[in-house]
Amino acid sequence: MEDIDKIFRELIDNCLRGVYITNPSGEILYANKQIISMLGYENLDELKQRNLEEEGYNNQYDRDEFKSVMQNEGIIRGFETAWIRKDGKKIMVRECARAVFNNQLEVIRYEGLVEDITETAESDSQVRERSEMLEAALIQRTAQLEAVNKELEAFSYSVSHDLQSPIRHMQSFAELLQRRNRDTMDDKSRLYLEHILGSIHRMGRLIEDLLTFSRVSSTSISKIRFNLKELVESIISDDYSMPDGDRKITWDTEQLSIIVGDPNLLRQVYSNLISNAVKYTRTVEKARIAFGFLREYGKILLSVKDNGIGFDNKYAEKAFEVFYRLHKEDEYAGSGVGLGIVKRIINRCGGEIWAEGKVNEGAAFYFTLPDSTSAINDHENLL
Repeated sequence: MEDIDKIFRELIDNCLRGVYITNPSGEILYANKQIISMLGYENLDELKQRNLEEEGYNNQYDRDEFKSVMQNEGIIRGFETAWIRKDGKKIMVRECARAVFNNQLEVIRYEGLVEDITETAESDSQVRERSEMLEAALIQRTAQLEAVNKELEAFSYSVSHDLQSPIRHMQSFAELLQRRNRDTMDDKSRLYLEHILGSIHRMGRLIEDLLTFSRVSSTSISKIRFNLKELVESIISDDYSMPDGDRKITWDTEQLSIIVGDPNLLRQVYSNLISNAVKYTRTVEKARIAFGFLREYGKILLSVKDNGIGFDNKYAEKAFEVFYRLHKEDEYAGSGVGLGIVKRIINRCGGEIWAEGKVNEGAAFYFTLPDSTSAINDHENLL
């Protein structure tokens, strides 16, 4: 039978990992082919002329840490450090080693297994560098976008605010002209003046909506527990309690419940959605507007549905674009900003919004909000 010692020596010598044995001073007693090649030497005899501890490690700190761990624990795993090759180049290695002690607990030798991880380390370093560069670029880009958004909001607010004064003057003088010449104007002049006043009113509404739109991004958000059913019913009572001809609207608010959020912002959301629903159900004999409420997976799913004229669902995503209209202005008046305001508010509150519709079968607006009710309850219980 072949010599077992020879078999093991050949096995270790041809191992794909570096194997070494040194005395406590770092003098090499044995190193396999991988170690010799790793450090750039021709053979073991040449390598033995070097001291692995003194010339192998790149810095004193690594040498001291290695010896301290080995002395105290007797074994070290996954120790990453830099070794110096014969040609002076650095390589990164990952080392597993153990200390062999005598009866007096003195280290008599080190036995180690070494893996060259230079390529991996360089790759990781490049990935980290690229990641850091991308992160820095993202931070810079975000800062630039925030600055641009603030400038746009300030510009929008300034323009809208400055337009209000001349709009009010035009409206006042047009109304004075209408009253002063009511009995002397011919029908065509009266019609022209009515068109002027109508345009002034629409411009005023548009300016108010643009001001609201610009304020949303800078408005602070509060978190208060309140009854959403009461909030929605107060909007209906304040704005839609007066008879509108022979119109009859059935309001379904029964599902609405307690919620934690900003009541002022949500009042704006529901005011705009209700206004839309009322407007687009005006041709329906028995209009119905229903409000959904469902808690699920840490979110609240809310909805406003109507049985009005609806819209082609392929344009659903465009519904929230500022100034985009799903229907002609001469048929259904509006500024084209209302749903844009709703979307901006919902996004600022940490939610999402989407719409679904079918022509002549009604429309539904769904939106989510974080469900903070349980967290508020837990806090109050602690108090």
